[in-house]
Amino acid sequence: MNMWMGNRNARARAVLVACAAALTIALVCVGALWTWVRIAPERLHRLAQEGDLSGIRFALWLGADCNSKAWDDSGYWGGISPLMVAVEWEQPEIVALLLDAGADIEASDALGQTALYRAVLRPAMLKTLLERGASPNRCESAPDGGARLAVSPVYVALTEGGEESIRAFLRAGVDPRSKCFVLGLYDGLLRHGRSTDAALAEALVHAREGMEGMEVDLLHAAAEGGAERSCRALLDMGVAVDARGRMGQTPLMCAARGGSSEVARLLLERGADIALVDNAGLDAFRYLGDAASGIPADRVEETNRVLARASGEAKPG
Repeated sequence: MNMWMGNRNARARAVLVACAAALTIALVCVGALWTWVRIAPERLHRLAQEGDLSGIRFALWLGADCNSKAWDDSGYWGGISPLMVAVEWEQPEIVALLLDAGADIEASDALGQTALYRAVLRPAMLKTLLERGASPNRCESAPDGGARLAVSPVYVALTEGGEESIRAFLRAGVDPRSKCFVLGLYDGLLRHGRSTDAALAEALVHAREGMEGMEVDLLHAAAEGGAERSCRALLDMGVAVDARGRMGQTPLMCAARGGSSEVARLLLERGADIALVDNAGLDAFRYLGDAASGIPADRVEETNRVLARASGEAKPG
């Protein structure tokens, strides 16, 4: 009887040991799998893209590197960090979590693009990054010594970002002497002056001491881009209303080329001489006529009326 009970206890202990061993192995396997899933290369990036806040927390607890770089054959993950992914997919809670965990806010990918660059067209993300210390003055140099404008956040804000993005950089104290800022002002006025005029006018005032001799170029760009408030700001700063460009063009000629009747009216009110011609002998009417095919007909007609009233005779637009 005692022998039978002893064998029974031994078998029970063996079963318990086997169960414990199996459970341990299972837990180790599950833990290893869970760890691999959470901190495998690019996994942190995927969690950021998916907005998996708990997954990000667990991955960081397991030791995932919040500054890891991810790469793949498609090029999408070209040295991109989890923070960049979170910004691009507009995941504010994950952005905050990664920054609190030590994510490098100034890190750049293989193309030189930073998290701030990706935030330019996402105002909420832009505001967060600037408030958390991202530099508004990042302006990388190209091998030839020029500026890499295409990856400069402030340049992109001025040329593509819209008024909210422009003002975010102004509030952040962007350097008015930065080459990327001044060139961004020029291109922004020329490309989107009409739609972002109010914010660009504020940027011009901010840049007043750092234009580095570009005042005339900026006035020409503002005139052609239809940025009336910006033109007014530059004229108030003392830029001559008939200031000549490299080809002898005046702001009024530029306004005519852009079909900007409001700017043309402003310039004429400020004393612009409609009789002036450029180095090739072309006047404002000719500038309007040469550009007419690319401008809406109503804008051409209105600009022609403004010029005609000033000259005392109607000419073909």
